[in-house]
Amino acid sequence: PLKPSPLPPKAIGLAAPCMPRPAHLERPVTVLQHWVGQSGTGVVLCGRCGTREAPPIHTGRMGKGAVKCLFSDLDGTLVHFERHFARLGGRVEDADPAAGTATFVCGRERRACRMLPTSTMGPGLMSLRSIHLIGELRKRGVRVVYVTGARRSTIEQRLPLMAAADAAFAETGGRFLDVGCKVLDPAWTARQEAACGPAAAHSRPAAERPGALWDWARLLMRRGYRVDTRSYYFCFRVDLAKQEQGSGREDEAAFKALIDAHLPSSLAVACNLGKWDFFPVTSGKGTAVRHYMHREGFAPGDCVALFDDENDLCMAEACGEGYVLGTTHPAVADAMRRHPEWKQAPGVGPIAAENVLEELLHRVAHNGGGARL
Repeated sequence: PLKPSPLPPKAIGLAAPCMPRPAHLERPVTVLQHWVGQSGTGVVLCGRCGTREAPPIHTGRMGKGAVKCLFSDLDGTLVHFERHFARLGGRVEDADPAAGTATFVCGRERRACRMLPTSTMGPGLMSLRSIHLIGELRKRGVRVVYVTGARRSTIEQRLPLMAAADAAFAETGGRFLDVGCKVLDPAWTARQEAACGPAAAHSRPAAERPGALWDWARLLMRRGYRVDTRSYYFCFRVDLAKQEQGSGREDEAAFKALIDAHLPSSLAVACNLGKWDFFPVTSGKGTAVRHYMHREGFAPGDCVALFDDENDLCMAEACGEGYVLGTTHPAVADAMRRHPEWKQAPGVGPIAAENVLEELLHRVAHNGGGARL
């Protein structure tokens, strides 16, 4: 566990959220300082209590341009899980599943949160402060779009509990919920039907659905792979960690070879931490983000991405700027070195999300921006 420690003798600069805040952001500012130790590894320390926070990859200044659209991943970005933040000193207290509330605690910091359902990792936490800040960004004209790999049942259960958004792409971009996340976009859905089959067939079992996506799923099933199709219609998932041990099907090299040899050209694949998502080439997080930007007339420089995983990189690369809320894969660290416009968010779990959202709100309030202004 990360324990309080005194500030080091040599601090090199200040990182957000130490920047000045608008008066309406009433929460006291926590000063964070970056220190480079003997190993050259950055450490973020709270200037009030000396609590260690997440180690940043990049310690540069956050951006100052106008913000018109915010694209955000959910799990690990706005929605946080104890299995991830516990190793950084965070914990959950006062969990009340019946009320759907809990408190995130890290050092002396406490955040009231909503508990959101998930299919595989237990309840996730989204802080009430983050919900408020997203609402403030939207009031100032910033479009907010969720981009997630969550299945249909998960996104439908979460949307009423999360901050309201302008749109959401679920199932790795294939399910486009428009008009305040209430309407399945017909034009986007029609683009996916060549590979996924008609929407009318989505109520059928996966074994009976037409389309290249489900032909591929059936091929994997015949090869003995456990394929997760529950409440998926525009994609499906194969988790190698859940394959029968000793069968050879948990072997990543063998699975990659199978993909290289047999994956249809109409399909694409994204992998993160041993979980492989398959979807039409007309879908995917990056394609979904570019489609929304083109439709709404946004340039890449108008857009900011919030993300954490390898499968988010294509989304982040479509935007002019990115904030990383925790790094779960070496590919993300490597990509950050190639993209100086991406910044590591200081803080742990919900605190990191709040820090970035407050910085974006400060920029909008002082520098302008917003699609509806």
